[in-house]
Amino acid sequence: CALPILALAERKLAQYVIRAPQAGRVVKRLVEQGDLLTAGKAALTFAAAGPLELRVDADERYLARLRVGQPARVVADAFPDQPFDATVRELATQVDRERGILEVKLALPQPPAFLKHDMTVSTEIILGQRQQALLLPQETIRDSATEPWVWKVEQNQLQKTSVKIGLSSRGWVEIISGLKAGDWVVNSPLIFEAGQTIRPEPLSATKAN
Repeated sequence: CALPILALAERKLAQYVIRAPQAGRVVKRLVEQGDLLTAGKAALTFAAAGPLELRVDADERYLARLRVGQPARVVADAFPDQPFDATVRELATQVDRERGILEVKLALPQPPAFLKHDMTVSTEIILGQRQQALLLPQETIRDSATEPWVWKVEQNQLQKTSVKIGLSSRGWVEIISGLKAGDWVVNSPLIFEAGQTIRPEPLSATKAN
């Protein structure tokens, strides 16, 4: 009887069919016609249809400050003049021990048309915001990782002053306590001594020729 043979052939043929789990599109083919496939070998990369998301790697040092819902700013390397907004949607359940990173998934409320699969992007997640914060350049803070302090100028003499620091971004550090607006501090890598006499001079703007 030919029916069992036909059924067997159809069952075997079905093993060579790859079906998508849902609507989407193939973004990369990893094999060519005639290649031999073995169990566990990837044949293609499939992108499911639905809202776009970004997956970025964050240093595990920021794990305690990362929260779902935080805003982010994204810049694609190929389109540096067209930044776009994102929001932290999900944090990975574990840290990659070998690389010391945590995968963060970002939701895109209005993804740009140029965004493509596997594009390289730079992401800045806003961990916190302050209104009218007191800021100092990062290099002004001494021993910032342990007990931060600065060289404060009091009556033309240097005083070692402890400070409490808060948020930091792009080379600037928030001063929570220890200084007030209008205080003079030393912004120099040189070695000084407490009580040393110094004459502060404000930086003046220069015109480019």
